Amino acid sequence: MAIETLKQLEIICGAPIHELFDYICGVSTGGLLAVLVGSMRMPLDQCEAVYRDCSQRVFSRRTLAGMADLITRHSYYDMSVWESILK
Repeated sequence: MAIETLKQLEIICGAPIHELFDYICGVSTGGLLAVLVGSMRMPLDQCEAVYRDCSQRVFSRRTLAGMADLITRHSYYDMSVWESILK
């Protein structure tokens, strides 16, 4: 939904999304989008494919492991996978 909204903004404004905002940020999956769109200036079509791949890798966990990390690290998803993607 977020990527589709960004695509519509690009169409309406006639400029890449990273040129339309001074700051781009987010948390959780929004943080992933912020990195792809803001820092890497990735086109939204490419961003969508990378986003789907990354979100499947980061957010696919067994419930028990996710709950344990949520209690100990304040994060349900696997931080090591997320860090490797960012690198």
